[in-house]
Amino acid sequence: EGFLNLHEFIKDALMQKNGIFKIYYDESAETKTERYDGLTQPEVEMLLQHPDVELVNMEESVDEQAAQQQQQQLQQMQQQMMQVQDPQQQQQMQAQLQQMQQQPPPMLISLEVEVTKSRGKITVDCVAPEEFRINQHHDSLNMDTARFTAHVRLRTKSQLIEQGYDYEVIMNAGENLSNNYERDYRFAAQDETVYSDPNYSEDPSQELLEVSECYMMIDTERTGVAKLMQVTVLGSDDPTDVLEMTPMEENPFVSSSCIIMSHKFFGLSIYDRLVQLQDLKTSLWRNIMDNLYLQNNREKEVVETQVNLDDLLVSRPGGIKRVKQPGMIRELEVQPIGQEGYQMLDYADQVRTGRVGVSPDTAGQVDALGTAVGSEGVAQLMSAKEELTGLMVRAIAETGMKPAYVKIRNLLVRYKDSETAFKFKGVWQKVNPSQWGDRSRTTVVVGTGTGDDQRKVGAIQQVLAYQAQLVVDPRNILVDQMQAYEALDEFCRVSGLDSASPYFLDPSSEEGQQKQQQLDKTQQEDKEKQDQLNQAMAKAQTELGQAEMMKGQAALESQKAKVQVEQGKMMMDGVKQQAENDKASMEQQLDAMQTQLTAMKDSQRLAFDYAKLEQDEALSLTEMELKYKLENEKLDEQHEQNQVAAKQAKDTDDDKPE
Repeated sequence: EGFLNLHEFIKDALMQKNGIFKIYYDESAETKTERYDGLTQPEVEMLLQHPDVELVNMEESVDEQAAQQQQQQLQQMQQQMMQVQDPQQQQQMQAQLQQMQQQPPPMLISLEVEVTKSRGKITVDCVAPEEFRINQHHDSLNMDTARFTAHVRLRTKSQLIEQGYDYEVIMNAGENLSNNYERDYRFAAQDETVYSDPNYSEDPSQELLEVSECYMMIDTERTGVAKLMQVTVLGSDDPTDVLEMTPMEENPFVSSSCIIMSHKFFGLSIYDRLVQLQDLKTSLWRNIMDNLYLQNNREKEVVETQVNLDDLLVSRPGGIKRVKQPGMIRELEVQPIGQEGYQMLDYADQVRTGRVGVSPDTAGQVDALGTAVGSEGVAQLMSAKEELTGLMVRAIAETGMKPAYVKIRNLLVRYKDSETAFKFKGVWQKVNPSQWGDRSRTTVVVGTGTGDDQRKVGAIQQVLAYQAQLVVDPRNILVDQMQAYEALDEFCRVSGLDSASPYFLDPSSEEGQQKQQQLDKTQQEDKEKQDQLNQAMAKAQTELGQAEMMKGQAALESQKAKVQVEQGKMMMDGVKQQAENDKASMEQQLDAMQTQLTAMKDSQRLAFDYAKLEQDEALSLTEMELKYKLENEKLDEQHEQNQVAAKQAKDTDDDKPE
C-alpha cells in the first residue's frame, strides 16, 4: 500500500491543492475463524491454552483406524489366551482382556475456533481532500499548530463495532449521511455511476454511517490551557453521538502542496495554474475546427423562390441542387484562420511550460539538438526547465515527506518496545526503537529528473577517482573502506540500481568483517614470514661478512706467506750468490796458492811450507764445503716451511663460502 498512498498523496498535492497524510498507530485486533480436524485430546488442550484462541464449536467422532487396531489387539490376545495352559496366567490375561474391552473407543476431535491477533502497526492513509476539515484562518501547512482538524469518512456499522465501539449506539444510529457533492463529483468525473442512496444493502451491519475523527485543542481540566484531544463522533456537520474521547501526543495529519502560498494552508495546484490555458486552448481548438467545417461546408446565399430549399437543407457529396435558372446560389466567403490559430496554440503551450516547468516535447527538443550543443549546454537548458519542477518537488519533500517520516519515527519510539528485525543493505539487523533518542534534525534528498542523476553520477565518479588515488598512498588517512563502499553504494543508487550490496561487499556486514579478519590474518602471516625471511637474510649477511673477514685475513696471511717465501728466495739467492762469490774467491786464492806451491816445489826449501800449505788448503776447502752445506740445508728447511704455510692459506681460501 505504500506506493498507492504515496501516489495518491502526490497527485492530490498536484491536482487538488493539498495532499493529506494521516499517520497513526493502529491497535485494532484482527479476528479470523480457523477449523482443525482430526485432533487428539492432548492436541486440543494445547491449542486451547493459547490466550488468543477462543472455542466456537467442537465435534467428536470415532477414530476408525485406531478402533480397528484395538479390535485386532483383542483378537490376538484371545488367541494367545487359548494357547496358555497355566490357569493363573489365563486369569491374568482374562483380566487384561476385560480391561481392554471396557476402554472407550479412540475419539478424534474437530474444532472451530476464533483466533484474535492484536498486531499493532503504524498505518499511513492518504485522506481524500473532501474528507478533511481544518479550522478557518490556519496560516501554515504545519498541522501541529492547527486548532481543529478532522477526518470525515464513511464506515459501515460492522466496521465500527469491530473497532470496539458500543453495539447499541452503533446499531441504533439512524442515517446521518450528508450531501457531499465533492465526493459524488470525484466518482462521477471518472465515469462511475453514483447512487443517490449509498445504503442500498438490506443487511443492517452494512449500512454506512458518517464518522468524524476530530483532533482539537480542548481545556478539559479547566486550567485555561488547552490540550490536544481526539474526539470521535457520529455525523459530520451535525454530530449526534460521541463515540470516543482520547488525549493525543501529536496531530496525526501531514499536509503538502506543490506551490506553497505564504500564510495560507491551501496552496496552488497545477490545475489552478493551467485552468485558464485549458479554457483558452479549448476555445481556440473549437474555433479552428468550426473554421475547417465551414471551409468544407460553407453557408450559401440564394435567391428566394428561385431554388429548391429542401435540396439546400441536405448537404451530401455529389448532391443535386435544383434551381430555376443558373446563378441563383452563391457560397459565402469564410476567412480561414490559417497558421494564426496554430500559433496561438503553440504560444499557449509555451505559457503552460512557463507556469508548470514541464512540456511534453522536452525530451524531443534535447534529442533534436544533436551535437550542436555540448553536454554543458544541454544541462543548462534542462536545468532552466527543471527549476520550477525542482521547486515543486522540494516543496512536497520538505512539507510532506520529512514530517511524515518524523511522525513515523515518533510512533515507533512511542509504541515499539521490543526488537524489530529489518533488512538494511542486504543484511538483516535488529533494533529497539524505544531506545532511540530524540530526533532534532532530518535531511531529505530530492532529484529533479535524469539530468540531476547524471550530475550526481559525474560527481560521484570524480569522488571515486580521488579515492582511488588516495588509497594507493601509504600515508593515506583520508579514505577508509567504509567511505569507499558508501561512494560505490551512492553511485549504484543514482545509476538506477537498488544498492551496491549485490556487486560489492559491505565492510560493515558480518561477511565483510569475516573477510577483513581473514585478510588481517593473512597479512599477519605474511608479515611473520617476511620477518623470518629478513632475520634469515640478516643472519646470512652477518655470516657472509664474517666469511669475508676471514677470507680477507686468509688472503692477508697468504700474502704474508708469499712475501716470506719471496724473502726466503731472495735470501737463498743471496746466499747462493755469496757462496758462488766465495767459491770464486777461494778458487782464485787456490789458483794463487797453487801458483805459489808450484814455485815452492821448485825449491826444496819450501817443501815444508808446501806441505803445510796443502794441509791448510784442504782444511779450508773442507770448512767451506761444510759451511756451504749447512747454509743450503737451512735455506731448504725454511723454503719448505714457507711452502707449507702458503698451501695452508690457499686451502683456507678455497674452503671459505663465497
